Amino acid sequence: MRTSFLHPDFSYIGGMNEIERQGLTIPDDISVVGYDGILLSQVLRPRLTTYRQNAEEIGKTAAAKLIEMIENPKLFIPEQILIPGAVIKGETVKKI
Repeated sequence: MRTSFLHPDFSYIGGMNEIERQGLTIPDDISVVGYDGILLSQVLRPRLTTYRQNAEEIGKTAAAKLIEMIENPKLFIPEQILIPGAVIKGETVKKI
């Protein structure tokens, strides 16, 4: 099965047009997955299966860590922070 990963979701418009120009259909011939979770991805047909990042939580966490680093530069320890997002099920991935 062929799959195309489109980032950001806006690229779905051009990708969808090119896939159709090649005579392929989504999701029968090719599955398409996006990354962003913008509203537009749910308005187009077929609806894009995408991953929505939690931008608000990412921003809050980044700001808090930046303030912490500025206020306590000698105590700051770099760390990896994982902030979960969500898969938004659309109509662009073929069941196998």
